[in-house]
Amino acid sequence: MSSSLTLMDLGKNLFQGTILNVFEEFTQLEGLILNGNQLEGEVPHSLSNCRSLKVLDIGNNKLNGTLPEWLGGHAKHGKISTEPEYMFICGNYYSIIEGEIPNTIGSLNSLKVLKLSHNNLNGGIPNALGNISRIESLDLSWNQLIEEIPQSLAEIKGLTALNLSKNRLVGSIPNGTQFNIFDESSFEGNLGLCGLSLTKICNEHTHKPLLESQEEESGFTWEVVTLGYGCGTLLGLVMGYLMLSTRKFK
Repeated sequence: MSSSLTLMDLGKNLFQGTILNVFEEFTQLEGLILNGNQLEGEVPHSLSNCRSLKVLDIGNNKLNGTLPEWLGGHAKHGKISTEPEYMFICGNYYSIIEGEIPNTIGSLNSLKVLKLSHNNLNGGIPNALGNISRIESLDLSWNQLIEEIPQSLAEIKGLTALNLSKNRLVGSIPNGTQFNIFDESSFEGNLGLCGLSLTKICNEHTHKPLLESQEEESGFTWEVVTLGYGCGTLLGLVMGYLMLSTRKFK
């Protein structure tokens, strides 16, 4: 494959095996779409060499392992592009991504859409996500996230779509201009949450963590629409974005 490749779309082909660790020379790659296959294993480190990457869609596979630190440009581990705009690592229903969300993702200042739903992510939501000032759509639903929602998320002025449902979050939902626009569906399925659009009223016991035995319950832009659908429905929209922005396919 040519090192000048700008778009690689191999989505919905039922490919099996692992994502090959062959991206060292793809410094001009702007879009990588591997959605809707049966790929296994971890996210390869060689993707950190794709310094021009704007769209990363590897959802709806059988990936496992953890989210690597270099996704957010951690110097110690190498770094992906400093200006990705769309990142979909979701819907890995069989062998799922686990571990905590790296704080380093908060350094991706140009990120507009981040979708990490339907994995097995745990720990708290990093306060650093509030540093992504351009983010418009954030979906962390259907994971095992705990602790309170950081106030920093409620202060992101451009956030128009949010889904934190089906986790194990606790405490009162932060007050903020943006959070006031979200209804109950953005937070449902977190038995320890209260306040704002939820019917559960906060009290003095609000901030006590839930027991380990708690079980998981089963602005109009395209980013808003994506929250209601799986990763597979995003391919056409992502490709359209790349066609308009690059106007070249190799």
